[in-house]
Amino acid sequence: FGVDPLELPDKEENPAWKQFRMDAITSLVNECVEICHEEGTLASAAVFPFPELARNFVLQDWPHWNLDLFFPMAYKKDHGGNVFWVGFATKQGVRDMKPGQKLITGVLVDHYGKNMAEFEEAIRQVHDNGGRGITYFTADSLSDAHLAIIKKYNELYNR
Repeated sequence: FGVDPLELPDKEENPAWKQFRMDAITSLVNECVEICHEEGTLASAAVFPFPELARNFVLQDWPHWNLDLFFPMAYKKDHGGNVFWVGFATKQGVRDMKPGQKLITGVLVDHYGKNMAEFEEAIRQVHDNGGRGITYFTADSLSDAHLAIIKKYNELYNR
């Protein structure tokens, strides 16, 4: 395009260079999705918590990705320790998705420790803000107390 990115004085903050890189990632993702769909396979990705943040921090313009499933990593401690962050991130992601796509929020179990009230609130936040489910990271972090809460909400939300 007539510009050498190595010669840009502040290439990390240059809007045109940033957009070029985001578009290159989006193009690659969508090419991979086409291959998956040709083979009859759904395509998914774990992504940064919500679209605006993802674009600004890691160049993931995921509202333009043709994936079937998104797993935003809405980790509570990464964003001030506020459990309502999980709901906010879920809502922002759902808002920007294309019809037919599904969002399954990633919750990092270790961030809740033994605080079962907040763990339950995270589950409610995902459900109440349009998430289609939750991915729990990691399975070995789930105690019997966590599993009992998950079972309770599975029965409540998935009758």
